[in-house]
Amino acid sequence: MEGGAEAGDGIQEVTEEHGGGPGTRHWRNPVEAGVGEKSDEVIRALDLLVKFGQEGGTDGMGHLPIMNGLANGTKKIENKAELYFRYLGLDLREVAMKLPVLCMTVVFFAGPAVAVADKLDETYQSLKDAVAKKDNAQVGKLATELNPLVQAAIAEPAPGGAEEKEAWTDRVKYAKGVGEYTEYALYVAALGSPAAEMPGLIATLEQVNPCSKYLDVVYGPYLVAVSKTPGGAAKATAIAEKALVNFPDNEDLLLVLLESSMTRKQTDRALTYANKLTTVLSSHPKPEALPAAEWERKKTAGLARGYWLSGVIYGEKGNYAAADKKLRSALPLIKGSDAMMGPALFYLGMANYQLGKMTLNKALVLEAAKFSEQASAIEGPYADQARHNALVMKADAGKMR
Repeated sequence: MEGGAEAGDGIQEVTEEHGGGPGTRHWRNPVEAGVGEKSDEVIRALDLLVKFGQEGGTDGMGHLPIMNGLANGTKKIENKAELYFRYLGLDLREVAMKLPVLCMTVVFFAGPAVAVADKLDETYQSLKDAVAKKDNAQVGKLATELNPLVQAAIAEPAPGGAEEKEAWTDRVKYAKGVGEYTEYALYVAALGSPAAEMPGLIATLEQVNPCSKYLDVVYGPYLVAVSKTPGGAAKATAIAEKALVNFPDNEDLLLVLLESSMTRKQTDRALTYANKLTTVLSSHPKPEALPAAEWERKKTAGLARGYWLSGVIYGEKGNYAAADKKLRSALPLIKGSDAMMGPALFYLGMANYQLGKMTLNKALVLEAAKFSEQASAIEGPYADQARHNALVMKADAGKMR
């Protein structure tokens, strides 16, 4: 420090360069030091005095030689640090005699902060090493250890001083960067891991940050891997229900919940998921990490399933306009699947017959008969009824103008 600071000027924080650690800038009010009611001011002034002592040719690490000189009256300091003490109305010799207690107080509070910072850096480096070695077990373990250190650093209260706040901002920014890397490390490890290891890594990522952007990408393979474990269907459903809160537009989650609802015969819930799925897939751009051809296959399969199920459910409920719209959208996507075409054509016949009768539209009734004939040609539970329906529909159309 050149020339110190005038009384009342902003006091510079003690830095590592002057013998302090990262935590020494977070001094607390050491009331137990017995300096009086101006303890906060003492600590600010002590900043100047400590720096002066370092530059005054003392023992390099501690400041007791110069302090002892003050205490016994053999050392006189005529610098702006002393002037600041006098400005505060403090006895510099009294402060000097209390310095050991003050220093212990500072170390007491600074120690844990320094230890946490060191532990964060050490664990962060170990995580990077584990990623480079593709040691997935260590990646998961270290990510679990690193996360609370990151959260503690991010949660550190903002200090009042402008310069201290700038340093605090840098520390928080750094901690957030470490947190983002932790998520990335788990994501990379999961994608490159055997199927048996993937669920554990993604589960760790969910614990680290349930809103991580990487989860939106890996839920598909994650849920597939989970579904192959004992009791996998129930586990996958539970995961999807919880995750949907943070990712309401994730098609993989919606598809799992749609199928689960159908299995449980929860048709209203299934209808909600089916409609949401088709809306999402119709508007989603191709994910960057997914090849175009793979995305088209996934999108087509999801739209086919969503349109078909919603159309069939609407048909069963007698909502013929909605059934007609959904099933017409499904037809070009389900070609080659008799299991889906049979019910789709059957309910298209029913929907168009009812709509034609209500609007006295002969063309719709004839189209209904055509759909029913096509449904009757596909073996399955709908064939016989579709054949009968086609005959009735043609007869009714013959009576219409």
